[in-house]
Amino acid sequence: MSSRSSGGAPADGARAQRPLRVHRVHGLDVSSQIELPGLGRSVGEPASAADVVVAIHDGPATAADPEGSVIARDETPGRTMAITASGGRWHVAAEGITVVVDATAGGPTTLRVAHRPDAAGTVGWFVGGVGLAIAAMSRSLTVLHGTVVEVDGSGTLLVAPSGHGKSVTAAAAVAGGARLVAEDSVRVERGESGWVAHPGPRILRLRRTPGEVRRSFPGLDVGASSDGRVTVDATMLPPIDATEVTGSLEPPGRRDPIAIDRIAFVRLDPDADAASWLEVDPAIALMTLLGQIRVPGVVDPALLDDHFTAVSALASSAQVGVARLPWHGDLPDLIEPVKVVLGDAERDRRENYS
Repeated sequence: MSSRSSGGAPADGARAQRPLRVHRVHGLDVSSQIELPGLGRSVGEPASAADVVVAIHDGPATAADPEGSVIARDETPGRTMAITASGGRWHVAAEGITVVVDATAGGPTTLRVAHRPDAAGTVGWFVGGVGLAIAAMSRSLTVLHGTVVEVDGSGTLLVAPSGHGKSVTAAAAVAGGARLVAEDSVRVERGESGWVAHPGPRILRLRRTPGEVRRSFPGLDVGASSDGRVTVDATMLPPIDATEVTGSLEPPGRRDPIAIDRIAFVRLDPDADAASWLEVDPAIALMTLLGQIRVPGVVDPALLDDHFTAVSALASSAQVGVARLPWHGDLPDLIEPVKVVLGDAERDRRENYS
């Protein structure tokens, strides 16, 4: 068990230095010694001790934890990853990056991060994505694999298997004026008047060409991830509201949870002529959402019933349907169809879907 300094940062095996950033992510205060892109501007000092501490570890990046049991593995070239679990610790090994999530000490959940020099450009978004999702789930919070966009105060949860259009749909929505609330990892919670999504990572990773992405986001620098995808940091986009950003703080309202009014199962269809919304049977919606737990092996078996109850309540509280979108391989052409399906124009024309 690692000892901690009075500021909540691990003292053993990590560099003792002042945190560079304090973010509000998944409803948690996160203090980090490394840059975490896609989480917006620092919120300043947390009101109390941080819930999650991200620290640089002096040791080398390692491929796997031989004592842990494998709970997830991805062997796709360019984005290989393995997650092992051992008692209240999770060891995440990716391309030259190791993140050890430790929730055994009873205080803040700690993430100890080591990486090879050639992974320096990707470690931040990786920790901010998978790392913080595991940290939140280790605290018995419900985190789904999905994306939330917001239009006029109304949130839509976008759901699709990896590589099937969730992020490109979100990118089209944002290019059309929507706000990205959380990408790829979404913490959901029952609020006072319904289910809400907490702001999370806002890095879009797209299997598109840089030129295509720049046409949708003119004037914005785009990057690249280790698996060759083009990246867009949505926190660098101008806010769609009139709130002025001053100093080093984001406007507080942009860190507030957003009500989830709709759940859209994304379907990009090259044969579709226009955007359409097809309502989904509640039982099918529930079965689909249960498969979207961000990292299923992190969930404590004793809490599986709680997660089932949470997902069931979410599915029954929102309008759920398939967003069928015409797709001909060009991101800018998707902007207007996404506006239709996220707006009011399509809501009066429903078809049953089962």
